[in-house]
Amino acid sequence: MSFWSLQCSVITIDTLSGYKLHKHIGKALQVQSSAIKTALEHYNVAARALSPPHRTLTLEEVVEYTFLSDFQLLQDTHEDISQCPWASPTACLVLDTYFKMCRAQEEIIRLNIEIHHFVTYPQDEDRYLCTCEEKLHTSHPTLAYQI
Repeated sequence: MSFWSLQCSVITIDTLSGYKLHKHIGKALQVQSSAIKTALEHYNVAARALSPPHRTLTLEEVVEYTFLSDFQLLQDTHEDISQCPWASPTACLVLDTYFKMCRAQEEIIRLNIEIHHFVTYPQDEDRYLCTCEEKLHTSHPTLAYQI
């Protein structure tokens, strides 16, 4: 086989596989087109319901978008939240303090339980070791002495 025929067969295979890939992508888009159309209809209904109404999209526009950066759906939703009442420094401080106090109450309840465990543990441990010492006193006096 000559170099020229080898090169031609590689080009034919590349073109053929590219064509098959193109057909495969086209079929996949056809299968998904009903889902895309349904999602587009839901978006357009929601866009019209907003006050003021936002721009609706057509299927052709959606198909032309190749990158997510081309899809600027959230561009219209920019809103300045710095003027909201909860965004002021005083309100933030009040909210932080409130939630810290709520967590402090929960921590007090948890610590009351932990304190009880902490106090009873040495007593339980002492009782356990005394019981073990008594059991081993007759059979292993040296081990009982270590306990």
